[in-house]
Amino acid sequence: MKFGGTQSNSNMKIILRIALIAFVALGASLGLWMYLNGYLTKSKASNGVATLSFAQPSVTAKGGDIVHGDLTITTLSGMSGIDISFTTEGTNLSFLYTNTSAHLPAGFELILDEIGMTDQNANTSQKGLKRMILVSKNSSAQLPKTALIPLYFSVVNNGQAAATTTLKVITSVSQIVGVSDSNTSGTVFSLEPNVSPLAFTVQVEDPRAASVTNLTCSSSCGSNVKLRWTDSANEDGYKVYKDGALLETIGSNTTNYIHSWCNNYINHTYAIIAYNSKGSVSTTQPNIACACTVCPTQAPPTPTPIMPTNSADLIFRLNFPDVDMNVNTVSNVKVMVMDNDGKKVCNDDTNCAQIVSFNRMYTANGPTTYFSSPQLQFNLTENRAYSIVVKQNHTVQRTYKNVFLIWKTLLNCLVPNPSVNHGCGQLISADLESRPMLGGDMDGLDSTLPGFNIINIDDREKVGKIADSQATLQQKTAEGDMNLDGGTDVKDLGIVEKNFNRKGD
Repeated sequence: MKFGGTQSNSNMKIILRIALIAFVALGASLGLWMYLNGYLTKSKASNGVATLSFAQPSVTAKGGDIVHGDLTITTLSGMSGIDISFTTEGTNLSFLYTNTSAHLPAGFELILDEIGMTDQNANTSQKGLKRMILVSKNSSAQLPKTALIPLYFSVVNNGQAAATTTLKVITSVSQIVGVSDSNTSGTVFSLEPNVSPLAFTVQVEDPRAASVTNLTCSSSCGSNVKLRWTDSANEDGYKVYKDGALLETIGSNTTNYIHSWCNNYINHTYAIIAYNSKGSVSTTQPNIACACTVCPTQAPPTPTPIMPTNSADLIFRLNFPDVDMNVNTVSNVKVMVMDNDGKKVCNDDTNCAQIVSFNRMYTANGPTTYFSSPQLQFNLTENRAYSIVVKQNHTVQRTYKNVFLIWKTLLNCLVPNPSVNHGCGQLISADLESRPMLGGDMDGLDSTLPGFNIINIDDREKVGKIADSQATLQQKTAEGDMNLDGGTDVKDLGIVEKNFNRKGD
């Protein structure tokens, strides 16, 4: 019996010990569960949503400009820091930031992580934004529910074209950190999912001067060419080109240019190119072909014949094929009366030689190469056939024989009709066509000069030098003017070449 009671007591102790162990284990498990449950129910990841936005998501700027973009971070409460990563598409922006007390809450500092721009950028010293961290050493400090981070960007000149550059927030990496306490190391807010990709875009305009528009040309007859255009954007001035050669550089905000050297009245190509320190969008356009307008001409009046009372009078015409068709008058034409054998018929030139001007003759079809003389009076008392010798400063000399002059009578040889102009001799014959008044002689009316009445190498050299001088100085002179258009140029040199080695009568 005693043995049996002892055995029963031992069993009871074992049961109690097992129950105690089970109770302790259950209590420990319950405590751990309660602890873990309390931790997990505290504010942790994904317990809030943060919003990122740019106040002005897109701007337009030029190379060298500074643009401003405010990054706004908004949460419900408890924001203590931010860690935002960026990526840049394009090479025209450089991140800038001004860290002032007006921009950041007291006690906070901004840590910037920059990365160098790509080698495609001519200015490799510029930096691009990579990461931005806003932190405080005080773990209990809080930012406002809405934090404004002012960002400044330098627009880099990308060379020769317009471009688009975008700064993007990498939403999958960036985060907003909550306030720390004794139980947690901070709360992380999730970024609002509908803001991806969050971007700040800059449309970078072409930094060069824009092309000129609305180029027009007009002229004052016989005076100048006037170019007009619309002022270009972003220009420091304009370059004026004539036939591809730089004519002049003019100042900014100019919208017209007058070129006062008409010269040959033919079309020349003018181009107006806007420029600045970055260059020009165009180096050839726009251009326009124009020339000085020829002043309208009217046919000179036909001289009214007057019957002479004390002289032998003459009116006749000559062929000047080298005179420009816009010229109506040939001056400095010397007309002399001589015998058919070339002897003088007067003791001096007073009665038998005159220097006069000839006027262009017109027909129903327009101007001709013929010019008519005024009514000339000669003191000749002997009625017979004479020779008429004529020369102009820049033409060869011609002699027309068998012109029958009669005292107190007018011989009118303007109309080439022998039945009407009986006695005009070679002044109405084919000699006017076969022996025209050719241009090219530089020896004038001085018959004593060695090159008189022949177009030779001396004439060519003289006209060439005069033409070169006028082209350089852009000043006109009639010294070598063979076509009588008011200046000496390559056209006059061409007349000398065409008539080279020709002699007069």
